[in-house]
Amino acid sequence: MEKPIAVFRFYASHWRGAGHAIRCLTIAKALQKQGWDCQFATEEESYDFIPSLKDYKRHDPEQFYAGPFYHDLLVVDNYEYGYEYEHHFRPFNKVIMAIDDLADRKHDCDIILDQAYGRTPADYKKDVPDNCDILTGPSYALMRDEFINHRSQSLERRKSVKKIERIFINFGGNDQKNMILETLKKLSEIGYSGAIDVVFGVIAQHRESVEAFAETMPNEIAFHTNPDMASLMAQADFAVGAPGVSAWERFCLGLPTVLIPTADNQNFTYKALLKDGLALGGTINSLSQKGLLINFDANFYQACVKACSAQTDGQGIHKIINIIKDRLDEHNGLRKKVS
Repeated sequence: MEKPIAVFRFYASHWRGAGHAIRCLTIAKALQKQGWDCQFATEEESYDFIPSLKDYKRHDPEQFYAGPFYHDLLVVDNYEYGYEYEHHFRPFNKVIMAIDDLADRKHDCDIILDQAYGRTPADYKKDVPDNCDILTGPSYALMRDEFINHRSQSLERRKSVKKIERIFINFGGNDQKNMILETLKKLSEIGYSGAIDVVFGVIAQHRESVEAFAETMPNEIAFHTNPDMASLMAQADFAVGAPGVSAWERFCLGLPTVLIPTADNQNFTYKALLKDGLALGGTINSLSQKGLLINFDANFYQACVKACSAQTDGQGIHKIINIIKDRLDEHNGLRKKVS
């Protein structure tokens, strides 16, 4: 029996970031475990930016568009594409899934996913087909198995935290605004003396300046590239990062975080989290907020853990895979044969 084929269209780069690729990788790995052949239609730059993509066959995206081949599932995670792109592939697959977080264009898809906090099906209803499954909110957050596996242990450990002794810092695949350096400067200013884990993207353009400043700090500071993120987050007491894909990973592990937006597409999520009290701060100065790094308040800390861990249990990927299976069952063959 031939393996079902899934094709993912996304783009990752030092200026676009890694989020789109990570979302697609998470789905691809889950499908692969169930016997799927997962392939990527993306630019060579994506593979240069994220080395783990090289485990998957790459198609030139222009050639894929000009000469589509039959496949079972197409996943499109790209701000540049919507209805016209998706409609072009209708004859060549059984199910089309779009991943979005902007809600600003029409789609021709069977499933649409927006895991942003604050999104509702009403945000997409007018822009998708009537029979489209609209999946919104962090209950559908795409979580890798390692985060699901660390959740119970991480939540249990946080019950005994009596002060912030280890901080996790990460601003995605490329920290364009050098927020890691700004974070270290602020931690130094407020006299934080605990350990720090800094995670760089593959293209860490500011690494030299970050490491140079770190040498002036008395803290135990470890620098990482492509680490076991779940383990680092699980052993951290606190985090500083952007409200992108990794925000849901931190939430799954109950890790209180100062969220600092670094891109326009993060603003909707950040504002919704701030409004409902799920985001701490929004600027580097938020690290001076009392109750955590200054004048630690155990009750406040536990309230933060409870609030963020309640947003996602990490099971979103399994819910999505089941929905994909249900939609495939509705199409025993391709929508129509193309000669």
